[in-house]
Amino acid sequence: MSTEFRQTTCDKFLGGQIQAYQPEKGFRSGSDAVLLAAAVQMQTGATYLEFGCGVGVASLCLAHRLLKEGIHHSITALDIQPGLIDLARQNTDMNKIKPKPDFFVQDITAKFSDWANMPPAGFHHVFANPPYFETDKSFAPPDESKAQAHVSDTADLAIWIKRAAACLTGGGQLTLIYRADALDRLLSALSPQFGNIAILPITAAPDKPASRVIVSARRDAKGKLHLLPPLVTHKDNVYTDELEQILRGGGSLQKRFEVSSF
Repeated sequence: MSTEFRQTTCDKFLGGQIQAYQPEKGFRSGSDAVLLAAAVQMQTGATYLEFGCGVGVASLCLAHRLLKEGIHHSITALDIQPGLIDLARQNTDMNKIKPKPDFFVQDITAKFSDWANMPPAGFHHVFANPPYFETDKSFAPPDESKAQAHVSDTADLAIWIKRAAACLTGGGQLTLIYRADALDRLLSALSPQFGNIAILPITAAPDKPASRVIVSARRDAKGKLHLLPPLVTHKDNVYTDELEQILRGGGSLQKRFEVSSF
């Protein structure tokens, strides 16, 4: 158990197919991590990189999905908090994931030339749930770990996108989950390094505004922006069949993004 986070809970994801220790208080992964993993494209022999991985839930869910399909892959994941990386490594061992994702401590906003063991243009896919509250518009959570995970500023988001571009191969895919009401901020950061952008709104009901978006984009690509039909999460106060299959069964959102004809 990580000595930095002595109080932890063991939580179940994908209907118990993945379990993860995470801090009882502070930054905790939930359905956003599972949805993010479900949206990342499966590709044989691909290299994957997660920014801001926390305790590793999204990477572990992606690894589980790829292994279930028999897809050879390599996953690397980064986070600024050493205690979370310790838990991510322990979670990998607990779930007996092979090949193991590699978890490293890394400040995403640091100069890319200072990153250790990170080849430029070395990954086919980068995925992330970036900090989504703006420093000048939010009250930072009192818990320091949670504040680091959720609060940043516009400049930091632009740096995350720039670092993703540096890590991706030409034509590599970037997949992000983000606040719907800050979509303009995200699209501004993506330009001009990314194109062929597809946006999947996530809403609790067809007549409700989207609360989240999953955005897929490709480095150095041209093409139209695609606004996809929304993913509706609830019907009659319970999960829709599609969401249930994703959150409990390890289902994929990949086909939703294929209609954008990348």
